[in-house]
Amino acid sequence: RAVLLIVVVGLLALLTACGDGGGSAEEVTFGIPSPLATEPGEHNINLGITCYADTLGSEVITLDANLDVNKQITDFDNLLAQGANVLPFLPLDPNAFEAPFERAADVGAVVVELYNPDSAAPGVVYEDSRAAGEDAVQLVAEQFPDGAKAIVIGGPPIPAVLERIGGFVDNAEAHNIEILEQADNLQDNVEDARVLAEDLLTKHPDAQVVFGFNDNSA
Repeated sequence: RAVLLIVVVGLLALLTACGDGGGSAEEVTFGIPSPLATEPGEHNINLGITCYADTLGSEVITLDANLDVNKQITDFDNLLAQGANVLPFLPLDPNAFEAPFERAADVGAVVVELYNPDSAAPGVVYEDSRAAGEDAVQLVAEQFPDGAKAIVIGGPPIPAVLERIGGFVDNAEAHNIEILEQADNLQDNVEDARVLAEDLLTKHPDAQVVFGFNDNSA
């Protein structure tokens, strides 16, 4: 996550210096149509963008979609209407943003899409989310060399989340890790994750591992 943040800021520096508009830093307005601003990783990325914008004396406008893809599209358009010309963000549904990306291009705004290596956006920054799940499998295998029983707490059906969960689930069997059950924290908050975990642990008292896709679900 720290590496992703550094790369995001580095790419923003390049785009604001060499963007299509060729304007000065004072003319840059960052717009973030955040998928869920309260999620810890998302919060840190937004904070990093804000800190970088502060060094430029630029404005940052952040709108929170709260995991609603339709609202995120509306937020994206509202940010363009408010003059945002650099939009770094994680789409809840990348396929839904083809037309919004075109609208951004029409007004000379630069989009930086996060976590999607197949993005059509002019700027793309991503980490290998599947590798994060695979790394978790390796860690469990080291701690339980004779095998383990695991429960999984997933999240909203966002590509990066699905990849992270897939990296764990798809590689578990090869390391003698039995997935007892998965439940998804669709609202990505601590309270729901706690309820899900308590329910899963009650149903599976023999579970030795709980894999959560992010801080809130862990």
